[in-house]
Amino acid sequence: MQERPIDLFSRVFGRIKSNGDLDERLQRSVLDSVLEQYRHFSGKNSPLGSTSKDHFKNHLDRIREYEQRAFQFEVDKDAPPRPTISQLPHGGKADPGGQGIDMQLDDLIREWRLMSGLYALAIQTDRARFGSLTFLAAGERLRIKGDYIYKGEKRFSFDDSAQLRASGDKGCSHEWWHKFNENKKNEQLRAHAHMKMREVAHFLSLLSTDETREANGKTILENAMITISTESGDGRHNDTKRELSGVFHAITGTNGRLKTGQILDVDAQGLDVYNTMARTTGTTAKLGPQNRPVKLVDKIIA
Repeated sequence: MQERPIDLFSRVFGRIKSNGDLDERLQRSVLDSVLEQYRHFSGKNSPLGSTSKDHFKNHLDRIREYEQRAFQFEVDKDAPPRPTISQLPHGGKADPGGQGIDMQLDDLIREWRLMSGLYALAIQTDRARFGSLTFLAAGERLRIKGDYIYKGEKRFSFDDSAQLRASGDKGCSHEWWHKFNENKKNEQLRAHAHMKMREVAHFLSLLSTDETREANGKTILENAMITISTESGDGRHNDTKRELSGVFHAITGTNGRLKTGQILDVDAQGLDVYNTMARTTGTTAKLGPQNRPVKLVDKIIA
């Protein structure tokens, strides 16, 4: 798991090299190994006719073009701007003594959108085909503060510690999930959940632009297999039915292979949901123990 934008950038796009190294790589080519043959077939003694010579030259020119573009993207020219060093605490500094930290909402959103933007670009440029993205892990100890603006309007003012009337880990935002009560308005919890889903939607929107249209005319979002979920039911740990049942999954249509636009109670284990999604693509690989049979969830298959 990459927590810092600069680490994710290096993982996906590589480390920026010097211009000297770039110039050296641009001068080399895989075509060097067939240089003599190229001279022969394009020269005056070539057995090829003029039309064939043109096709031959165009073919090699395209190889060189893609080669140069690949080198340039890998090194610098077409790569996205390299992010600066994160100013937010990470690792152990982000949870000193298990007591959590204070964080402004704007800082959290800014860093998340940088991370999610890099990940979306990795998918778009085919640098990544499988992965996961997390917006706040289970039990993550952040005391969020700041105005939540949605579509130009102030929707809520976060101030976890003050609203929970607690400090340290007991004043962190994840406590709202444990305090859910059907008989109350749960305003803080709903605001946090709304904000999280807004940020997930922001990431998905990056995969649904004109620039992400693929060969079939559909966007990456329409073609990709994506699931959005949480690891538990409604957050209350005092009842296994609440904790392990009713876990929410949202899935994309995967180019028409899966049902969308409706809510389904599939009454199945998450592992079977995931394996059913994978099987619709034709793969024979499966998740989970090898000796566990795959139980297809027909309700989600289009």
